[in-house]
Amino acid sequence: MDFMRLNTPITYIFLSFFFVFFSSSSAFNITEVLNKYPEFSIFNDYLTRTQVSRQINEHPVVTILAVNNAAMSSLVGKSMDLINRVMRIHVFLDFYTLNKLKSLPSSQPSQVTTLLESPDQQRYLNITNVGTLSIVSGAGSEKVGVLRDIYPDDIYKTSIVEVSNVIMPSSLLTTSPSSPSPSPPSSGPSLPSSVPSPPSSVPSSSTYNITKILFDYPDFTTFNTYLTDTQVCDQINAGSSVTVLAVNNAAMSSLVGKSADIKKKVLSLHVITGYYTLNKFRSLPNSQTTQLNTMLESSFQSVGFQGLLNVTNGDTVSLVSASGSEKAQLVKDIYTDDFKISVVEISNLIVPSDSPTSPPSSPSASPPSASTSSPPSSTPSSSSPFDITKTLTGSPDFNLFSTYLTQTQVANQINERKTMTIFVVNNGAMTSLVDKPMEIKKKVLSLHVIMDYYTVQKFHNLPVSQTTRINTLLQVTDQPSAQQGFVNVTNGDTISIVSAAGSDQAVVVRDIAADESSYVSVVQISNLILPSSLTAPTPSPSSNPGKLRSAAPVKAPTSSIAAAPVSNAPITSIASGPIGAALAPHASAVSSIECASIVTTILVSAFSLASVILI
Repeated sequence: MDFMRLNTPITYIFLSFFFVFFSSSSAFNITEVLNKYPEFSIFNDYLTRTQVSRQINEHPVVTILAVNNAAMSSLVGKSMDLINRVMRIHVFLDFYTLNKLKSLPSSQPSQVTTLLESPDQQRYLNITNVGTLSIVSGAGSEKVGVLRDIYPDDIYKTSIVEVSNVIMPSSLLTTSPSSPSPSPPSSGPSLPSSVPSPPSSVPSSSTYNITKILFDYPDFTTFNTYLTDTQVCDQINAGSSVTVLAVNNAAMSSLVGKSADIKKKVLSLHVITGYYTLNKFRSLPNSQTTQLNTMLESSFQSVGFQGLLNVTNGDTVSLVSASGSEKAQLVKDIYTDDFKISVVEISNLIVPSDSPTSPPSSPSASPPSASTSSPPSSTPSSSSPFDITKTLTGSPDFNLFSTYLTQTQVANQINERKTMTIFVVNNGAMTSLVDKPMEIKKKVLSLHVIMDYYTVQKFHNLPVSQTTRINTLLQVTDQPSAQQGFVNVTNGDTISIVSAAGSDQAVVVRDIAADESSYVSVVQISNLILPSSLTAPTPSPSSNPGKLRSAAPVKAPTSSIAAAPVSNAPITSIASGPIGAALAPHASAVSSIECASIVTTILVSAFSLASVILI
């Protein structure tokens, strides 16, 4: 008994301090909470992309009005600035659960203040409690119903409540127009008008069942099983116009043993959001590349351009991932239901080169090489992986370009991928890059790698006097702002290339090397493509570190970059725009929470010592 009495205070002190430490290190995280609710994955993804999630996590008292995936369609394809503003409207600075909302007075609307910093009524929400709960923007919008509590947290005074639809002030739509087209950028000509566009909304039910369709085809048992295991089948059945690219059992071996997450992403890439049959694929422009959207892209699971497919119609119809992959070929129609669902067999799985499922290249293998004096080989080389460094070794005119590829490790990124074209520049044209820091060199060189296979002849096959926008390795790896990751190619008397963000014009000179087994080519251009926005001096972090942290740039989703018009306009810093202005007032939230945490720690510690004295 004496031993127990002696150790009770010590144990109590230990447990008290453990509790204080644990409670101070555990904080509310909106991203982690919503990860448990897959029906809000799009809403959660937009919170992260716009960094509104950070503002939520920093506020001690907040209510989030969450919208499910089906109701988020009205935001898909809109500009990132508009999405940022709308997401802030769905967060107001008070703690309300469903019961607390129902206890509001019914005589008149109650007004709450949201995270949106706006001089007009856009920043307010009006909540009406008459029979049923409804919410509208203070600036005017359609009514939104309040459905249920998702996550009320009395400890952190944070509540998540589901609402029926997106709260979209009409005035916000007029001041922040959406992107001109919801479709992704095309590395070839635009989709012909005869090809149906993806649906703008998802119906609540469909008239087909992919599991039952494939059940009658035993050659696709593994593919069908994985669709069910990953629940991709449910997403397919919820669509109104889809094309499923099915792979037979023998070609599914590369997915066996992979995690459910990897399987889901790869299978989602095999579902095109639009209706295509074998004949419709063959009606696409001949010898040109058409870029198509997939379920991987539309469900916001992709990184860079992993969720897009490049389709080329030639002697055969071939498909590759827009971020690089082995080519797959169309084999035959399996099942068609006019303008609802089409199932088409392809030769093999399409696995993006930067996916965990893609096999690493062997550095010891001997790659093909080409001399500058000889034309590129038109026949496939050996099965050895492509090596850009060894390819350029026999061309001393490109020594400096090759050296920088190695120093910046862009060479490694090239060698790990398939289906791309490298624009090389001779030593004399490299002078403007010599004194630049390594990070700038890496970005500039990444801009000289486009994510599709082109030779000089293929460039000449592009539509005459029209601009074709093509994504580059810079876009895939960095997703920079304001079109920096794209190049515009124009086929005229010469093939000219400029940065989509604005740069001096470069001209295609000649083919240097081509490896048709990896679909990688090397093409010389006249000079570097050097966007002024990439090399512009950035402000020193020490000048105002607080503002820089609060105004961190927001990376736009692929769809918003893809749909932006061709422009040479200068890039505007996000810190000086509405996003930066919205973030700045909340910079003090962290310090407030830290002070509260310190005070709580002192009080609990004092209570612990008082308890010891009493004992």
